[in-house]
Amino acid sequence: MIRRAKARREAGGFTLLELMVVVLIVAMLAMMAVPNMAAAREDRLAFREADMFAKVIHVARTRALARGAAQLVTITSNGVTDRGSILSYEGLNAQGRPQSPCKIPGSWSQVPGGGPLNPLIGGENLNASANSLQVKAGLETVLTVDGQAQTAVAMCFTPGGRVYLSAGATVAAAVGNLPTTQPFTGDLNLAFQRKPAGSTRPVGLVRNVIMTPTGATRIRSQ
Repeated sequence: MIRRAKARREAGGFTLLELMVVVLIVAMLAMMAVPNMAAAREDRLAFREADMFAKVIHVARTRALARGAAQLVTITSNGVTDRGSILSYEGLNAQGRPQSPCKIPGSWSQVPGGGPLNPLIGGENLNASANSLQVKAGLETVLTVDGQAQTAVAMCFTPGGRVYLSAGATVAAAVGNLPTTQPFTGDLNLAFQRKPAGSTRPVGLVRNVIMTPTGATRIRSQ
């Protein structure tokens, strides 16, 4: 009888103390994993935001070739109060037909609001949500052209494959500078990195959207 009772106790599984120890270990491991999971989520969001901006540029470039109409893309960001926005417009003439030149004075007069001559095609605005987009610590800028910090740029894609880019303090100023620009031969860079809410330290990699003189874009991580 004694042996049978002992055998039943041994086959009964965990004791209460052993179960409490296992639960405690699992809780500790979960607490250790939560910060890493949060950082990974912020890093994924930075890549998603970079990818959204790159796609708007890619679509504008492709649309110019397909529609036979100039496409204008405006980008703003100052890394502080403006987390970043990108909008694209199509150029039409007074009859509503595609207009191919980028540099006719006044042809983009309805930007940034958009209108019959410059219909808004699409875009992204990171200020419209609770995103915590930030620049990498030490860079102090999100938007650069040829290594120089900018707060607003306007780039225009022609059906013939040319790209014109101008900068200014505002979108209106950047668009106004387009008629005097030469074909773009430099490089444009948008650097994305995230900060968790309430934190002063960026997390994850910097995701750079790089546009070449042909208008092609790629994302580089560093």
